[in-house]
Amino acid sequence: MVSQTIAPTFGMDLVPSLSQRRKAAAASVIGTTIEVYDFFIFGTAAALIFSKQFFPSLDPTAALIASFLSYAAGYFARPLGAFLFGYFGDRWGRKDTLLVTLVLMATPTILIGLLPTYAQIGLLAPLLLCVLRILQGIAYGGEWGGAVLLAVEYAPRGRKALWGSLPAAGASAGIVLASLAWAATSSLQEDAFQSWGWRLPFLASALLLVVGVFLRRSVKETPQFETAKRNGETSKAPISELFATAKLPMLRCMGMRIFENSWFAILLVFVVSYAVSTAKIPKGEVLNAIAVGAAISMPMFLFVGWVGDRVGQKIVYAVGAVLLAGWTWIMFDAVSASRPLMPIVVALGFIWPLVFAPQTSLFAAQFDTRVRYSGLSVSTQIAGILGGGIAPFIAAVLAAKAGGSPHLIAVYLTALAGLGLLSVYFMRPTKSLDD
Repeated sequence: MVSQTIAPTFGMDLVPSLSQRRKAAAASVIGTTIEVYDFFIFGTAAALIFSKQFFPSLDPTAALIASFLSYAAGYFARPLGAFLFGYFGDRWGRKDTLLVTLVLMATPTILIGLLPTYAQIGLLAPLLLCVLRILQGIAYGGEWGGAVLLAVEYAPRGRKALWGSLPAAGASAGIVLASLAWAATSSLQEDAFQSWGWRLPFLASALLLVVGVFLRRSVKETPQFETAKRNGETSKAPISELFATAKLPMLRCMGMRIFENSWFAILLVFVVSYAVSTAKIPKGEVLNAIAVGAAISMPMFLFVGWVGDRVGQKIVYAVGAVLLAGWTWIMFDAVSASRPLMPIVVALGFIWPLVFAPQTSLFAAQFDTRVRYSGLSVSTQIAGILGGGIAPFIAAVLAAKAGGSPHLIAVYLTALAGLGLLSVYFMRPTKSLDD
């Protein structure tokens, strides 16, 4: 249950200034920007590069699946990070925890850009690739939940959905930056791209890291956590308390998250590979379609948040789940027929925000301040394994079973949309955060 003691004890010295709110918003956005930037460049590399550079001894299909499994390894490590950083975030505070996750998140990405290939060091290359991906996953596990809390716990009353949409907009910014990075490097000659050009997007993560550290060092602790700390209301064992008091809210968050996360991963990893390798669409065209869709989604996220504060995020998500499940069929038909990629732009730019933006404030509303960081992190990262972590692999298997057709993948995503609708129906509304 959401704590009822915060509002009465919220002293004036803890009311954040407009400047503090803006810093918190920027620090929240930069974290999800880096997270999704790193996610997308790794996923794209897994689809287009890693099979040749790190798994060349396998046949093309097996190499692609092995490459996708290296991508999935990061997802399987995320719950470890969720437990670890969720504990520290609820026990000691949001700010310091998020500074640590930011550094741990970007550093392995930079190191992947420096990693020798199979041709240079043999089997050690794919092993190190998986180790770095696992380290990424551990950091990611504590990042998203904390970034959400920076925005939501700093948000003014009645604007939780709008402020909660800011981390989602940061995710789109990460897609745009990653798409531009890949588009720039893909203009190189193929030999140059395969030998050294693919490393540049990974190394560019260093610039985002510098900006992120600067922003997060300037942010104060969130007012809600600081109030709970002053009142002696922080949990001494947040993970144990979470599983003792909030199992059903966790399951609802997981069910809601699995659909969106699976769809997102399949689009950014499997569809890119399918469009380039099977449909023979130039990779620059595919990446440009994703970049345009992501750019459109940034203002769309803010609009969705504004609407959510008025009609409720549960309704927004439900409408989005139905639309996204239906539109996925149209998108797959267009890609498999090598037709123009406008359906990808529409899906990513206009429909995906309806199912992603509501998650931030809705998930925060399901948990008390004492276990909110842990609850957000653990539920979303376990859902990440069941959703995005295995989704590209499942998509590759389903496409192979269907003789190359993506229709079985659309059936799979439609079923997950049903799970999301069932989960959101039973969730506490976002407005409870203001109680």
